[in-house]
Amino acid sequence: MSTHAFIQTSPKFFGHFQVVVHRFTTVVDGLYQRCDKEVIDCHNLGTAVTIRDRLNNPEPVAVTSTVPNSANTSLPLETRVGCLTGGLGHTPAVTWVLTGRVEQVHNWATARQLKADHPAYDGLAVDFL
Repeated sequence: MSTHAFIQTSPKFFGHFQVVVHRFTTVVDGLYQRCDKEVIDCHNLGTAVTIRDRLNNPEPVAVTSTVPNSANTSLPLETRVGCLTGGLGHTPAVTWVLTGRVEQVHNWATARQLKADHPAYDGLAVDFL
């Protein structure tokens, strides 16, 4: 069975795309093949390209491991040291430990997520900087 996928603009929705997939299966060797056509509607071109690439290249993509934020030296120092929730009374905010800067956020869920992504570092050590 072989698969061929390509992208075309959607005739139903302006600015949207479709991935057209042709799947060829050999029913009788040397006699004929059957072609099944499938249309996948996509909201944007990025989604369509991803789907097309995965259909045309069925090999699994290697996933790399992520490095913890504390070991990521490309982040600013303030972000590596971390933050705590609160700092503006009842208004959702995070306080960055290194500078003491208070940053207002959209809601408490965002504040909790920032705290989870950038946990506060207990003490500054030379190897951390």
